[in-house]
Amino acid sequence: MAIDKEIYPILSYQQDYIYIYSDDFQYSEQLGVELIHSLSAEGISPERLYIMLNKETVSYSFIEKNGKSKNRIIFTAGTKDYKKIREHIINEIKI
Repeated sequence: MAIDKEIYPILSYQQDYIYIYSDDFQYSEQLGVELIHSLSAEGISPERLYIMLNKETVSYSFIEKNGKSKNRIIFTAGTKDYKKIREHIINEIKI
């Protein structure tokens, strides 16, 4: 099955349990490193965290070690402040 790269970005960052799909490798790395540090500081250790970055949205799926998952879409309105996106994801996961 072919994947339309205009719609679905490629895997651009993978470290530990975080997988980020984006066309911007540098941004993905910044977000990934920030998330790893923040989740560790909060004592949160997921099984997996998948993130897909598009022009207007950030989609993510947080999978806990017990198999439960949270799936969300954030409308970014064009902002690319990875610290705000990290903060939003962390706050949603803690709920």
